[in-house]
Amino acid sequence: MALCAMMGTATLTSCEGTLDDVFGEWSRPTKTETTPSIEETPLTFEAVEAGTIQVYYSGSQTLPKPITYTKNGVSTSITTSTDITVAVGDVVSFSSENSSLSDGTNYVIIQADHKCYVYGNMMSMINDEGYFSKDKTISGDYALKYLLYGNENMYNHPDKKLLLPATTLSEGCYYGLFRGCLSLSKAPELPATKLTPECYRQMFRYCTALTTAPELPATTLEGSCYNQMFYNCTSLTTAPALPATTLAEKCYAYMFTYCPKLSSVSCKATSGMNTTNLAFWLEYAGTDVTSPTLHVTSGKKLEEWNLPGSVTWTIVDDL
Repeated sequence: MALCAMMGTATLTSCEGTLDDVFGEWSRPTKTETTPSIEETPLTFEAVEAGTIQVYYSGSQTLPKPITYTKNGVSTSITTSTDITVAVGDVVSFSSENSSLSDGTNYVIIQADHKCYVYGNMMSMINDEGYFSKDKTISGDYALKYLLYGNENMYNHPDKKLLLPATTLSEGCYYGLFRGCLSLSKAPELPATKLTPECYRQMFRYCTALTTAPELPATTLEGSCYNQMFYNCTSLTTAPALPATTLAEKCYAYMFTYCPKLSSVSCKATSGMNTTNLAFWLEYAGTDVTSPTLHVTSGKKLEEWNLPGSVTWTIVDDL
């Protein structure tokens, strides 16, 4: 409780603290600093080695509002391609008030040429209505297309997560988002249950260190939603369950192509199973595994699953 008192002829007009005892000794209140939660932390690069982080605007890309980066507490707004020099231990976080960073053809890429950790809430990049920590809706098409493309030296932080918390998606919103991120070993959670066209297309293509795929709870699919999602993820051992019962055009096309360590896939599809929707989805998958297993609940025949002839897959019907 703040206390002001009359002492002799001198009036104390402003003060803070508490009177500890009758002798009038003051103690200052202790200030408590809180660390932002990971939901409140914007997309962040933490330098493990010295180098450069480039914010690259492709082609004729322009944005209605600038991208802001904060380096060690100092903020800068940029509207064109920019190089950010970092030393070991530097922390650079990014945000923008745009609903999308791509028009589908042109896009923004943030790329580091050195080893760094990445973490934080990626909704900070499309924070068009404020309060990105609470935002679960992506409104702009191709919002984060290719944003982290080709970050070969980008690693998961040992303690801090990378978040993609949106439950309402837009067309192509995560298209190629982590494509070519060779050192990414753990994917963020993907909680959406209703997908949009091309929303996860090429999302983890060539993520050769990715060992565990995120859960994919979606039951409503759209065209090419998972097309090439894990293409050439050569360290992936187990696929997430695929609970949708009705397939959409090219939804699983090339989804697990060239995943040689893939040992198991569980698919609930009972309709829409044709060579277009399942085009090459397990081509050259499971080549390093003895009898990889496909769990199904449809009662469909082996040939209806469009499995490659070069690998002997075991069909387990859980119907």
